[in-house]
Amino acid sequence: MRLWQRPPEEHCGRCTCAKYVITAARIQELTNALLEGARASGDETVGVVQRTGGATACWEEVRRLQAELPSLQKHVRWKEEQRAYLKARETSLQEFEVLLQLDYGGLQDSQGDKVSVWSATALAAGREQENFDFFFDAANQHQKAGMEGAKKNGQTGIFFLGELVDPNRSPLLDGI
Repeated sequence: MRLWQRPPEEHCGRCTCAKYVITAARIQELTNALLEGARASGDETVGVVQRTGGATACWEEVRRLQAELPSLQKHVRWKEEQRAYLKARETSLQEFEVLLQLDYGGLQDSQGDKVSVWSATALAAGREQENFDFFFDAANQHQKAGMEGAKKNGQTGIFFLGELVDPNRSPLLDGI
């Protein structure tokens, strides 16, 4: 039996790769090469432009990376600022507050088909953490068969959030 090690709590593909720093550095490298290439033809500068596919391809890559940069910057700022805030809130919740952590995931069933999962973890003061998983067929898994399914998007999340908090949907029918 092989057990997978859970990634550390700080794990994030966008952060651990330092994608923001790499993207900003690449924009700077390409911009410098293009501007230097316009002034003089240094071997290193010309090499960067040529390896990218020429000046037009360089400018296209710069524009594409510049379009990605604000999202990455927001993500980096969120990690620096909001995560600390949420961790502080988690330890200082009052008895009438609940902090929900929401996520999507997926697994394979015994027939090898993909099953999507919407998960909610509820954290409350003086209570054990509770996990709620809603399993569903993703839309892209059954398009060939003509079946409709849900997408891993906000509308599906809103639906499951409604299912989670609607007192009439309580499995014990006690409204809690």
